[in-house]
Amino acid sequence: MKTLICKLALFTGISFFAAVSLNSCTVKDDLDTALAQRYLVTSVLNRNLFVSQATHNAADITAEFNGISFLFSGSGGSTGTASAANDLFTVNGSWNVNANYDRIGFSFPTNNIGSLAFMNRQWLINTSDPNIVMLTDANGGKDILYFAGLK
Repeated sequence: MKTLICKLALFTGISFFAAVSLNSCTVKDDLDTALAQRYLVTSVLNRNLFVSQATHNAADITAEFNGISFLFSGSGGSTGTASAANDLFTVNGSWNVNANYDRIGFSFPTNNIGSLAFMNRQWLINTSDPNIVMLTDANGGKDILYFAGLK
């Protein structure tokens, strides 16, 4: 009987520890998601941005984005509108984020500004810096895309 009580107490203790551990992971994940969403709202959305660095297959292609300003509009939800404008054209597209707010995707037509094709994919958000938005290819490639605010 004593052995059964000891086993029962041990099982209860392990179950309690596991429940607390799992619950704390959920709280941490929720906090990370909330912080990522706040970053999106304060550093990306509704700001005029420009490409400060773009690299495709280890080649610097930043110059392809010279003179283009970007505006990603929204209120912090998972989708919104996007515009890319230069002296000749304004191209309207869209953006979306995943549920964790750690991936962002862009969709632009490319007939007027061909360099936008580089952006049309999913990107990992790799920064919490309010002054620069650092993105890397979400599919494991080495492409990077950095945005900064217009001065």
